[in-house]
Amino acid sequence: GNERAEGPEARRLLTRWLAGLHTSAAPLADSLPLPERGADHHRERLRAAHQPLREHLGNPALSPADRWVLCRLADDLARLDARWSEVEALFAQMPRTLVHGDLVPANLHLRAGAGGDELLVLDWETAGLGPPALDLVEVDPALYATLVASSWPGVTPEAVARWQRCGRLLRSVVATSWESSDLAFPWVEKPMVRLRVYRRVLEEAMSALDADPIAPGSCR
Repeated sequence: GNERAEGPEARRLLTRWLAGLHTSAAPLADSLPLPERGADHHRERLRAAHQPLREHLGNPALSPADRWVLCRLADDLARLDARWSEVEALFAQMPRTLVHGDLVPANLHLRAGAGGDELLVLDWETAGLGPPALDLVEVDPALYATLVASSWPGVTPEAVARWQRCGRLLRSVVATSWESSDLAFPWVEKPMVRLRVYRRVLEEAMSALDADPIAPGSCR
């Protein structure tokens, strides 16, 4: 049977799998008939996340504390939108390749293979072409840099860690865009629990962006 891919060994398997996927697909990116998942796409997701937060503040099911959280989250998204050129500069340093785009734990499973555990990756609905940041949230940066070195010799563990931080930022935006539409309904308890988490993650990711100036150069 299959089980959730968790723990250090699962992280190593995911890192190896992604390094192989990203480097093998990059030379084919221009010919693959897949949607773009670059800066414009992610900015659209950002704006799709922001609008419902303001629109549904009048929902009577929301408490004053809920409204405070939503206002803070909306403000953070607006700040990120105003600084989008910094995200674009990070994207410009990354290769363009095939990205899965939704490597959350529910989509990662282990199955027994002849040579040991194998990674099973589900739900390719959001796959497309773009920078790999969103896929790198759970990888081992040093191992990923080592594995991609023959294809992308300019990629260092520090660069991968920077891309990873960008991925956390993007994942919080994507998760907020999924959750914020549920604020239109009376049952706000579950979406608010999640949105509180996403606000903290987004604030941490924004702080990391503040502390991590964009380094010059590109691996491409």
